[in-house]
Amino acid sequence: SLKEIGAAAVLDKNNVKLSIPVKEWKKIGNQYQASYTFKKEGKYQIEASCKDLAKNKSQKVSSEVFYIDTKKPVVKVTGIKNNKSYGKKNEVMFKVCAKDTYYDHMVYTLKGHSQTIRKKSFSKKITEDGVYLLTVQAVDKSRQKSDRVKIAFTVNRKGSTYQLLQTDKVMIKETNLNKIIDKKLWITSNNKDYELKPNVDYKTVDNQYVISKSVFEEYGEGSYSIGVQSRDEAGNSNLFLPKEEILIDKTPPEGYFIGLDKKVYGLKQKKFKIGYKDNTGVESLILKIDGKEVKNWNREELLNAKGEVSYLLEESKKEREISFVLKDVAGISTESKPVKILVTTDLWMRYENVYKIGIGLIVILIGSVCVFGKNRT
Repeated sequence: SLKEIGAAAVLDKNNVKLSIPVKEWKKIGNQYQASYTFKKEGKYQIEASCKDLAKNKSQKVSSEVFYIDTKKPVVKVTGIKNNKSYGKKNEVMFKVCAKDTYYDHMVYTLKGHSQTIRKKSFSKKITEDGVYLLTVQAVDKSRQKSDRVKIAFTVNRKGSTYQLLQTDKVMIKETNLNKIIDKKLWITSNNKDYELKPNVDYKTVDNQYVISKSVFEEYGEGSYSIGVQSRDEAGNSNLFLPKEEILIDKTPPEGYFIGLDKKVYGLKQKKFKIGYKDNTGVESLILKIDGKEVKNWNREELLNAKGEVSYLLEESKKEREISFVLKDVAGISTESKPVKILVTTDLWMRYENVYKIGIGLIVILIGSVCVFGKNRT
């Protein structure tokens, strides 16, 4: 049996030993137990020892350090606000501070990436545009957790991006991290602006501005440029002036042969020209001989040629059929009537082609004379 039970020493948060009175020890079976109520918050560790009747002293035993803490941590975030948008004029940096006497760590998550922070405070600068969700929660030594702080915000320094699409309608897609709070659309022709009315001249569908081509046709044929100006919640002023033009054209291009006024040419080579014009511009000109494409002039070549292109036709032993197809920048095509000519230095072939027409005329004239003579007898 024990002669003396050494008083248990309790270390408080200031490492001061607090003794538990011996009278609090109770014998239960062959064990002695004591209870102690911790009424104050603090960092504690218990030490205890005892002696038996032979005055043998036991080894000192110690508990693990533990904490008495009745208050949970508090987290505060400054520099950003929930559901706030930050634009070009803002330097976006937030600071997180945790308050607790027995603070241990905090866990913060930003855009899906989590990190544990041992310091009571930290700062972070946002350098990239995007949609952000920040969550922070602090934990103290007693494993109490703070209320979880959630802040959703956007950083949008670039403003809107745009895409112009043309089908049977004109569509402009505006992409922005934030809500568009103001916008203006207009079309320009011959240095004159025409402002478009929402829900009349255009409709907004799934972040797209849809403009009917009938709006352009109202102002006549020609080329139109388009403009969009908008403002988002982040304070960005956005301007879109695409280089692409909208062409309204119902008039087909015109083309004609130059220098093909005969049917037969006694030459080794015959040079001829094709003239062309269009109110919006010619995109391509395809020359065909006997139904096959032999030359294709593109838009740049036609612009440089300034309304006329030429082609050198080599002599042949047969009549050639020549035609062309014009297409303007609006996609409207014109196909010429075929012209048949013979280019050859062969006298007999030239004779056949030239005089067979004359012989036919002589036959017709003789027939006419005979009929006339018959009528007089």
